[in-house]
Formats: sequence, C-alpha cells, structure tokens
Amino acid sequence: SNSHISIPDSRFPTPDSRFPIPDSQFLILNS
Repeated sequence: SNSHISIPDSRFPTPDSRFPIPDSQFLILNS
C-alpha cells in the first residue's frame, strides 16, 4: 500500500511539496 506516501509523516518531506509539514497541515492543504 502507498498510504504512507499519501499521508507522509511529519518527520519526512512530502513528495508533492518537497518540504516537511505536520500531518494536520497536510490534511488542511488537501481538504
């Protein structure tokens, strides 16, 4: 499963934004 890619951990950069963001912020940006 690539759910760990869809919802990245805040300790690692996201594939989309290239910089680390908290899970809550990630969810807000993708709402």
